[in-house]
Amino acid sequence: MNRQYISMGGQASPPRRAKRSSKNPFTIATNALFYSENAEITRSVAIFGLAVAFLSTGFGEAFLVPA
Repeated sequence: MNRQYISMGGQASPPRRAKRSSKNPFTIATNALFYSENAEITRSVAIFGLAVAFLSTGFGEAFLVPA
């Protein structure tokens, strides 16, 4: 179906479209991580990652039960 848009001057012009946001994956990921609704999940994953990194070091051996 061919649609024509007529403006006040009588000439056909296409409708204006809203600007799209950036499609940069880094920008999309950063916005998703720091979005307020995702703050709890982001904090939980960060704390888990820090805990795993700490326990994999030599300092983590201090928490082992002596055999």
